Amino acid sequence: MRIFAVSDLHGAVGALESFIAKVREENVDIVTFSGDIVAEGARVREWMAAAQERRLPRCDLAEFHDEERDDLRVYTSFFKALAETGKPCFVVPGNLDAPLDFFLHVALNRKVVAHNTCIIHHRVSDKFSVPLSRDMHICGFGGEITEKNSEQFFGLIFPRVQALYAVEPFIDFPLPKALILHTVPRLMHTRGSDVVEELIDTVRPSHVFCGAFDDLQGEKTVGTALVVCPGEMKKGHYAVVDSISNKVVFGKLEVGGPRTPSPPPDVVGAGKN
Repeated sequence: MRIFAVSDLHGAVGALESFIAKVREENVDIVTFSGDIVAEGARVREWMAAAQERRLPRCDLAEFHDEERDDLRVYTSFFKALAETGKPCFVVPGNLDAPLDFFLHVALNRKVVAHNTCIIHHRVSDKFSVPLSRDMHICGFGGEITEKNSEQFFGLIFPRVQALYAVEPFIDFPLPKALILHTVPRLMHTRGSDVVEELIDTVRPSHVFCGAFDDLQGEKTVGTALVVCPGEMKKGHYAVVDSISNKVVFGKLEVGGPRTPSPPPDVVGAGKN
C-alpha cells in the first residue's frame, strides 16, 4: 500500500491545489492527515495570556466568533480538497482544531465532508474496513496528548488515560495496522510525549503517522513501528510511504498561489446526513 501522509495545514489553503494534483500523480492508495487544519488564533492567544497573567481564560470574547467563521471556511476548503483526491482519507484533529464540539459539528456534516473521508479521532476504521482489510487497519487519536492535562475549547489537549482507552480496542487487530496521531514521540523531539511511546508499546502498530511539531520532518523506528512525521503541509511538505518496503520519500508541494477559501455551507443541522 502507498500512503500519502500530510499534517499541519495551519490554514494555508494555497497548498490545496498542489496537494490534490500530487496525490493523483503519486498514485497512492490512501491519504492520512495528522491534524492542525486551522491556524493558531484568538483562542490560543487568550489561553496563553491567561496563563501568563495567572487568571482563568475568558470564553466570551467577540473575536472568537470571527475566528469560528474563518475556521469554517478553512475546514470547508480542506475537506473539499480531500473529496477531490478521490482517495480514502483518514483525518485526526490537531491541538489547534478547537473547540472539539465545533470540529465534530463540521466533521459530521455531509455538506462539508464527503464519503471518502473518515474522521478517525478516538476510533478504529470501520467505514473503510472492508476495502482495506487486506492491506491495513487504522486507528486514530488527535490533539496534544499529555500525562494529565485536558482542554477542549481553547485547544485540544487530552490526558494519557483517555488516549490509552481510545486505542485499547485496536490492540488485538492483526498487522499491518497504523496509528494516526497529532502528537510526536519524545524519541523524535524533546517536546514530544512519552505517552506516544506507551501507545506504540501497547498497540504494537506497524506504522505511525504524526504531526509536525516545530516543522519536524523525518522517520524513525520506535518499538514495532515505523514512525513518519511528514512536516508542515503549510510549507509544502509531505511524505509517501510504501507500507510493504517501508520506503519513505519526502516531497514538496507548490504553495505559491492562494486558493480562495470555499464559502461555508449552512451548518445548521450539521451532523445530519
